[in-house]
Amino acid sequence: MIVSPKDGSLLVAGSVGAYRFGNAAWSALGVPWPDGTGYVGNVAYFVGTGFVRFAGNGETWTWRPELDPGWRKAALECSPPARWADTYRPAMAYDDSRDVIVLFGGRDRNDTWTFDGSTWAPAAGGAASPVTPSPPPPANAGSWATLARLAMGRIDQTATVLQDGRVLVVGGSKEAEANQLATAEIFNPKTNAWSAAASMAYPRARHTATLLADGRVLVVGGLGPGRGNSEIYDPGTNKWSPAGNLISARANHQAVRLADGRVLVMGGRQPGRPLSSAEIFDPVLRSWASTGSLLVARDRPQAVMLPGGKVLVTGGVSVDTGGSLDASVLAGSPLATTEVYDPATKVWIPGPTMSVGRVGHAMATLGNGDVFVVGGTRDPAPAEILDSRSDTWASTAQVAPRIAPVVGVLVGGTRVIVAGGLVEKYDPATVQSTGYTFVLLDSVDVFDTARGSWSSAPPMAVARWLATGSMLADGRFLVCGGGNPLIAGNDAVEAYTA
Repeated sequence: MIVSPKDGSLLVAGSVGAYRFGNAAWSALGVPWPDGTGYVGNVAYFVGTGFVRFAGNGETWTWRPELDPGWRKAALECSPPARWADTYRPAMAYDDSRDVIVLFGGRDRNDTWTFDGSTWAPAAGGAASPVTPSPPPPANAGSWATLARLAMGRIDQTATVLQDGRVLVVGGSKEAEANQLATAEIFNPKTNAWSAAASMAYPRARHTATLLADGRVLVVGGLGPGRGNSEIYDPGTNKWSPAGNLISARANHQAVRLADGRVLVMGGRQPGRPLSSAEIFDPVLRSWASTGSLLVARDRPQAVMLPGGKVLVTGGVSVDTGGSLDASVLAGSPLATTEVYDPATKVWIPGPTMSVGRVGHAMATLGNGDVFVVGGTRDPAPAEILDSRSDTWASTAQVAPRIAPVVGVLVGGTRVIVAGGLVEKYDPATVQSTGYTFVLLDSVDVFDTARGSWSSAPPMAVARWLATGSMLADGRFLVCGGGNPLIAGNDAVEAYTA
């Protein structure tokens, strides 16, 4: 929306056209927004005898309502560098004292330019002073601290703790199942600051990200155009490189790094069907190879490596529910069965069965090698612990249901934090489901395996599901993003100190 300095009228331009308001009436100018110039949110301002629009890709477009039939791409010898103009819109204003446009900022930009209607020029002294990152806020034991926000809201993203202690957040969606992202960000826990990482070649969500033995990160599949391929991020060079096409394109799958450094990928779904297939990535050969299939197809399973190098897979659904997690919980007949993969034989065998079927659950490996599983149920159910020596499950006390919570094993390896998630609203008096209304959770519980008991912890500042939970080197539990399945992902970040 622009106020014309020429006659004081109000002008509005966008993807559906341009309109002028004057003399108490609107009139259509009949000129659509120019194609191929990025997001509609990029702004245009009146200068001289017309409008100027600076697109996020660095193009300059002009339109003189009295003379031009439409927008015209300007052929300029010098232009400001491209700057993304979605979340990070540059500031752009008309300076009537000099009859020029002033452009400042945008993503990763710290410069100022002026445009006189025909030529862009950098403004002397136009860079702002660098911003000093805020130090991490003081943390109290058993408390949450709000940290620097993500550059954009994300849901269904991944977070990987790098070898140097920083955290790489990759992809996700702007809102559930829509508008997948190719962007990545890195969090430095020591300075409480985020920095932009290089973007992937393909946007993706519900993918996997696995830390390789050499410190690089393998990203596989996911929703979006990257479903059938993989990429590797090198933190040392801040570059992505192709890692080859999958044998079976997939999202909602699991990936586990094996003891020999290879990565096992299993299950998930393709449009219309859950998958039982599994494949292995060799980072030395940079190639994919098929391996033994799961005994049953599993969409949204969970997987961890057991002591001794075998891989445990639990839960998920074997029927198609359209990829929706809440539909999988309510109508997908979640699986209570488990399977164990032996890399030496390339064969899956049945594992011990859980007490209840689960999908959208969370798993963590305790300090002694046992496996903790919680959530992924419609109704209240116990968490369970797999004794890795006897290969049997033991149930904890019953807890309220949580779909897609985040979990972490706190310092010492005997306590597990369970935070957030989503629940179908139930009647606390009868602990019975009401059959409708999903509610995001900010509540937090901690299970002490030594005492065999649950305790409540302070709630998070932001209720969320489909977030990421990461244990930092300093013992804090970092939670990033997530959001409301009906609205959008959020950019909130917080950390728990035990």
